[in-house]
Amino acid sequence: MKIKLQIILGISFLVCSSLASAKFSGKVAFTTNYIWRGVSQTQNMPAVQGELAYDILDSGFYVSVFGSNVNFGEEPDPETLEMPEIARSEFDYAAGYSHEFNDDWGMDIGVMTYTYPDASLNNYCEGYGSITYKILTADFSYTGNNFNTGTNGYYAGLGIKYELFKDTKYVLLKDLYAGGHIGYFVQDKDVDGGSYADYMLSLTKTIQGVNFALSVTDTSGRGYKDKYSSSKVFFTVSKEFE
Repeated sequence: MKIKLQIILGISFLVCSSLASAKFSGKVAFTTNYIWRGVSQTQNMPAVQGELAYDILDSGFYVSVFGSNVNFGEEPDPETLEMPEIARSEFDYAAGYSHEFNDDWGMDIGVMTYTYPDASLNNYCEGYGSITYKILTADFSYTGNNFNTGTNGYYAGLGIKYELFKDTKYVLLKDLYAGGHIGYFVQDKDVDGGSYADYMLSLTKTIQGVNFALSVTDTSGRGYKDKYSSSKVFFTVSKEFE
């Protein structure tokens, strides 16, 4: 009995120590258009989003969840004319490892599951990774079940974020960043318009810890180009917390 009590106390101590050492971080956002790889996930309508991450024992290993409203799947299949499941919400679950080697270099690697509670036939899993050097970030993702079609999907991108006026004395010019990203999505020609490139430019200003971003995005090379993947401008307000 005494041994069992010691074991229970030991486990309780480890759990409590883990919780005390764990680091939570998160983000809430409102955007006028939820853009993912150049394509609107809300039919060019606004979205409210939230993200919560849990860093285990400050080790770099983490789990996270992202949530947003979405809106797609309302149009019938062009071949069967059957109505697909309509997605109204999205929840993405990730587990991974991130590490900063020094002030210049960093990396992130993990696995993410995209889920749509109202349209579970779209659920699928994807592996991802990125390497950051100063103001540049290269990212790569792969799935063997792209959009739950049983086909491969590859995505590679390169992003940049640069502070425009580092030493300025003018308040309006402080914490002002210019950013850009270019990516290419390789997928089966019968899946979501086939392979295509996407581009984004953004201007971000931070005021009292709140981020205001104005972005423009476009795609090229899709098998079809509709109003949800054409050029568009959108605005995002976000707040990060720890």
